[in-house]
Amino acid sequence: MLQEPKSSLLAMQLRRAVSASGLTGRQLAHMSGLPDSTISRLKYGNLPTVATAERVAGALGLDIQLVPRGRGRGKEGRQR
Repeated sequence: MLQEPKSSLLAMQLRRAVSASGLTGRQLAHMSGLPDSTISRLKYGNLPTVATAERVAGALGLDIQLVPRGRGRGKEGRQR
């Protein structure tokens, strides 16, 4: 099984959080201080920079964390 790059996983989780927020792209752009086009690219699958991910997460009331490998996770990174 091919393992998805961590950056793709972050982008996917961020897209899910954006979708779950119910905010429009314009609202999220305003809240995060990013251009509408950046939010649109994120929603349609482009990988965000770390700075963009942090700003979007912050606007959604979320933090991005680094978690030590092997802490309660199997080989594929799933929670045990």
